[in-house]
Amino acid sequence: MLAGLILVSLLLGALCTRLHGVLLRKDPEAPALLQRVLSRVLNAVLVRLYPIKDLDGVRDIPSLPYQWPDGQGDKAKFLDGSRNYSQWREELGPIYRIWNGMTPEVVIADPTPLQTLFRDSDTHIKASNNNSGYIMGELLGSCLGLISGSEWKSLRTTLEPHFSHVTVSNSSLKIFNAAQRHLATLEVSKNFQAGFIHPSNDARVFLFDTSADLIYGGLSPEERAGLWRLVPPRESLFESVMDGGISRFDLSRVFEMPVHRKLKTYLSDFANFNHQVYQRKVATKGDLGLLEHYAKSNTNVKQLLQTIDESLFANLDVVTGAMSWLIYNLAKHRAAQAQLAEEVQLHTREDDASWIAYIMRDDTFLSACIRESARLSPIASFSIPQAPPTDRKAGEWILPAKTNITIDTRAINIEDPFWGKDRTEFNPSRFLDMKKSDVSTIRQSPSGQVQRC
Repeated sequence: MLAGLILVSLLLGALCTRLHGVLLRKDPEAPALLQRVLSRVLNAVLVRLYPIKDLDGVRDIPSLPYQWPDGQGDKAKFLDGSRNYSQWREELGPIYRIWNGMTPEVVIADPTPLQTLFRDSDTHIKASNNNSGYIMGELLGSCLGLISGSEWKSLRTTLEPHFSHVTVSNSSLKIFNAAQRHLATLEVSKNFQAGFIHPSNDARVFLFDTSADLIYGGLSPEERAGLWRLVPPRESLFESVMDGGISRFDLSRVFEMPVHRKLKTYLSDFANFNHQVYQRKVATKGDLGLLEHYAKSNTNVKQLLQTIDESLFANLDVVTGAMSWLIYNLAKHRAAQAQLAEEVQLHTREDDASWIAYIMRDDTFLSACIRESARLSPIASFSIPQAPPTDRKAGEWILPAKTNITIDTRAINIEDPFWGKDRTEFNPSRFLDMKKSDVSTIRQSPSGQVQRC
């Protein structure tokens, strides 16, 4: 039924688009009127198609109205989320429904039901393509971060040695030395000598190059330049994902829009890049990194390449954002800055093994600073949606099995009274004073930025 609804809406949407020019010449308000009518009709159908009732089965869950074609979409959730989250919660309460495309997502802005909702999070089903549509699916829909069940277990088993605690520990000194070289370059720049630093720009090159070296086991200068040439088209495609539009629907391929041509070119170029790196590494008997699995018979190449894409680009955005906020928060709080500098200087006098052990610990002031910055400055206002396999009670509402749930990260990370009267302030020491069991993923909404830092 949903596929038929999408087809009808696409045809009607295409008709509206074709009529847009004609109607605009006759009546400037006509195209907007057509979109409002289409949105209201589809909203009425979708609300009935996905009912969520209260405990008595009488009242419907508060919902934002569906607006064709994106619903609220990724733009409202992520790009404008820092403005929308408080307005939506004020209008609809702590538990409500939004639409990403034609898929409903229930927003949880109350920490109380989270323990029940996520008691078996390992069995939850991640939203198909993150509910972001066709372009997202072609870019990342089969990556490790967006698949579930047996597919996820199989791919994780294959790739786990590359992301294990031991592997990360073994790479720590290499990353530290690369960071020192990068900082040495920054220190002679005009901006740095004038007392300025641009956290995201200054960290991005280092993070991207270091990630690429870890993923591929090292790249030649030519390969590194080739990888950087893929960055602009990849960023352009992700902007299209965020902007939405009819390209979010699978059937939009029929229209062969410019974004589809860009997608085809990028996927071909990225696949060719990885193939060429693999061939060069095999010929020179170099470190293959993740490409070790490229030609193995049990490897799903699409999943592998999308996981590499995820690690390079999606994770890069998270880490760059997290690092930028960490630098910003430390710059604003001199006392925390001084305490961290003292701790780091103490451990830099140790041998390499002791330094690596310090970096990997989670009971240090450094770890507390990372966690506090992630808490106070979440990268996204809403978490990645996931669906419990069975019915769940959330406040006064019964969520049917496989209902997508997304968490209002600011409500949980910042505004929850659990964090104390100074919850809107940067205070890393709070994590040193708390038991680990008190600060679970239920109390600090998972965004991935802590682990990646």
